Amino acid sequence: MRDVRTDFHVPRDIRQPRVGARLIVACLAKDCERASLMDPRTLFGARRNWPVAGRSNRFRCQCGSREARVSYTVNTAQVDGPVCLDAVRLWF
Repeated sequence: MRDVRTDFHVPRDIRQPRVGARLIVACLAKDCERASLMDPRTLFGARRNWPVAGRSNRFRCQCGSREARVSYTVNTAQVDGPVCLDAVRLWF
């Protein structure tokens, strides 16, 4: 029997999917090395709405630049926690 007082419920929309493509957005500014790893399903919904891989002006970096390179990875979900920056750099 479950005890509702100690049960923890994780809403569906904030859980990371186990497998699937991830969106990588890397800033193309001259002195900037920032990159972001995101789940495109939660941001854009259906796959037909995802941005096309390549150069894009759709995203804005913290440095203020709008030039970015969009790419996708497959099956990069980490069960042990978030992906570290060194792992993101290996994908480029």
